[in-house]
Amino acid sequence: MMILFSTILEQDDEVIISDPHYACYPNFIRFFGGKPICVPVFEDEGFQYTPAAIREMIRPCTKAILINSPSNPTGNLLSRERMEEIASFGVPVISDEIYHGLVYGEAEHSILEFTDNAFVLNGFSNAYAMTGWRLGYLRFSYANSLENIREGMNRLESYLKEIR
Repeated sequence: MMILFSTILEQDDEVIISDPHYACYPNFIRFFGGKPICVPVFEDEGFQYTPAAIREMIRPCTKAILINSPSNPTGNLLSRERMEEIASFGVPVISDEIYHGLVYGEAEHSILEFTDNAFVLNGFSNAYAMTGWRLGYLRFSYANSLENIREGMNRLESYLKEIR
């Protein structure tokens, strides 16, 4: 996630996230000069993002919409219909899919079913009981440019050298 944010964020760029959310998301975004924009989700809606609420928050400085399904901390699954509508906004979607495979009953969906304008984060820690290993991967469309990812990795290296 750090490599991704170092790639796509410039000072004051915004990333839309749900509230509640995984506690580290705002810190990761701020580390690279971005601003987390929180969209409240509510229990009576199953902690589902409301596409209309997201649409209201999209501005020219919006770089991405971050989704997490199954979600930490609520455990909800975004519905197929809501994922499809979020994908239709034309804003890149960052999908944290680290809990895929840990679903009972309902099937989870990947944002890649609905758009190529997405970055998918996943890993092995949770699905394969390898907690603590923090071994993960990033999937993205070639349209999201490998060169941009390389530049971001170089920028991340610079940030890390500065804080040593």
